[in-house]
Amino acid sequence: MRNHQIKRELTTKDGVAATGATPPLDAKEVQELLRKIEEDPTYINTLSKEKAFRLFIQAKVPRQRPSQELIDSIKESIRREAAREIGL
Repeated sequence: MRNHQIKRELTTKDGVAATGATPPLDAKEVQELLRKIEEDPTYINTLSKEKAFRLFIQAKVPRQRPSQELIDSIKESIRREAAREIGL
């Protein structure tokens, strides 16, 4: 992984979503992190393994989805509340 890819991931919302990291870093923090990565090659390996593991988990662990009955129930509840507010 190249530094520009790492920088993009650290400074964009897409990178945050993909890595599950904390909010994007500012420019000074990114530069400091890139310097540390360049000084210690094991750091980039660790970051790469962590990202690969997170992506693996996202792909292999299914998210539970709400049932259609629950969705319909919520929609109906909203419709009834809206109708009550406008006096129907």
